[in-house]
Amino acid sequence: MRSKCKRCTGRPENGHRLAPLSAFMSRILVVEDEPEIRENIQALLELEGHVVISAGNGREALFELQKNALQDDSSVDLILLDLSMPIMTGSEFLTEVAKNPAWAEIPVCITTGVAELPKFDRAVDILRKPISFQELMRHIHKSCHPSTAEDVA
Repeated sequence: MRSKCKRCTGRPENGHRLAPLSAFMSRILVVEDEPEIRENIQALLELEGHVVISAGNGREALFELQKNALQDDSSVDLILLDLSMPIMTGSEFLTEVAKNPAWAEIPVCITTGVAELPKFDRAVDILRKPISFQELMRHIHKSCHPSTAEDVA
């Protein structure tokens, strides 16, 4: 996948050459209880150059956010969140995230196969499962780099 943006390089003989989306590396927290789905998303995102933190439920995700905050200054750029999970659901996780001002502004994209969604106290984006790779990458670019989102091809 390639993007059109100010980070592109040009070659006069070939016209406009586009930079890969990996030029826009992001830190993404993937919260998904299905190991195969979680591992596939993680592998795809890492191939694109993103740093991926993964968790199998909301409680693990909270732990990862806390650990991330203690270990370095890099915050998470986006949370990909499944709703239906054991131990702590996606909705319960969002309630906890909202209590921490440092986390409350992190964009959240819900990935779900559930037909009817609950009301959320904050703005969230929805990606319906099954999710195509192109759709996922477009959404990540839009969420993490909104100033160039309209340029994604």
